[in-house]
Amino acid sequence: MTTSIKVSFFTIIAIAGLSVAMTSTAQASKLDLGAQPAVLTGHSEPIAGQERFQEHFFSIQNTATTIILQSKCDTASFEGTTQGQTIEEATVTATYGTGKGVFTEPQGCTFGGIKAQILMNGCKYTLTGAGQAAGTFLVDITGCTEGKQIELKVAAGGCGLNVPAQNGLSHLVGKQLTTQELTVEATLSGIKVQQSGGASCPDGVTAHTGTNGSFSGNTIVKAFQDAGTKQVTKHGHQYTEHLCGTQVTIQAT
Repeated sequence: MTTSIKVSFFTIIAIAGLSVAMTSTAQASKLDLGAQPAVLTGHSEPIAGQERFQEHFFSIQNTATTIILQSKCDTASFEGTTQGQTIEEATVTATYGTGKGVFTEPQGCTFGGIKAQILMNGCKYTLTGAGQAAGTFLVDITGCTEGKQIELKVAAGGCGLNVPAQNGLSHLVGKQLTTQELTVEATLSGIKVQQSGGASCPDGVTAHTGTNGSFSGNTIVKAFQDAGTKQVTKHGHQYTEHLCGTQVTIQAT
């Protein structure tokens, strides 16, 4: 996305659903969990001694020069369920910022210094450990609503971006904080991005597609016993929210 989205990808991690599937390979990165089924949650990493979180950055660089435009979001969170206690693949959805679709209100995200909203449009992130070193995952963007993609929508005068479905973005690294917490560090590059075109777009007024997006940011990930679900409505949309029971162990191996 050089644009910065603060979420720890696209960082990682509100929220929707996370499903996990087992795969088989000679070398694979895995998550070992202390419950089955479990709920995984994530949130932007806090800044020590402050009541705010580290920003995650989605950046897009002009294909001909060093002009960089960044998108930032002040919060990002994630949630989902797993099946199995040792997993190699997880599919997650994310929510960024606090935007409610009205640009006269704070959105929690900016792009090039202008208020912005991150609309997931059903898109999800699949983390895959198959063939990767311990604690390392590739990222796919999958499951978008038909005809849709991730949309970075800006207030009047800004450059809009779309991020379509794509595979094999490298990479995420899980680092152990405690037996019950991981920091997931995102350093993704080569992200395919479609610019809407406009004076503030890095590649000018003509609509442009390139693989010149990147994303960075850290997310704290935890696991909990799955305590069931409830239906909730946020920003006019209803979805199933997973309920967290007792916190359990999580380890990247």
